[in-house]
Amino acid sequence: MKFLLASASPQRRKLLTEAGFEFEVDPADVPEVAEGLEPAHIAVVNAEAKARAVANRHDEGSVVLGADTVVDLDGIPLGQPEDAEQARMFLAMLSGGAHEVHTAVCVVAGEVTRTGVSSSRVHFRELSDSDIDSYISTGEWIGRAGGYAIQESGASLVTEVEGDFNTVVGLPMDVVRQLLPDSVQPA
Repeated sequence: MKFLLASASPQRRKLLTEAGFEFEVDPADVPEVAEGLEPAHIAVVNAEAKARAVANRHDEGSVVLGADTVVDLDGIPLGQPEDAEQARMFLAMLSGGAHEVHTAVCVVAGEVTRTGVSSSRVHFRELSDSDIDSYISTGEWIGRAGGYAIQESGASLVTEVEGDFNTVVGLPMDVVRQLLPDSVQPA
């Protein structure tokens, strides 16, 4: 049985590898929903679209894992910033407050599709313009929901995480283990 990760994310690859899973990477490359739904639902819709797109390219014996992360600031979804200015705006919005991070996981195994979502609350310290400019200059914001990467120097922006840290990184492993069929187990 082939186990596929429908994501190019190095963080997701790392978490699966550290958990002992053997898998192949086949990024989905599908357009993502960015608005019009509750933020957690956006993550679910995107995770399922990614998993289904990759499953459609492989035989029915494959198991495909898709995931999507959305930052939720009081009901406003913050996806991946389009450019440095938008990343700067996102960080200014998150500064000094708390927000939710929702990571949805979808597993497609033949005719069976299972989804789950994990949410964590992240508290940011008060950020000065200099703090924001310094973080933007790292480039870590590129391709990151909300414009930051907590597992890298973005950790310096955060004062507290309530919930699963890996949800904020982008792959809640407890949810992954619950959704995967028994035939896909760590090595």
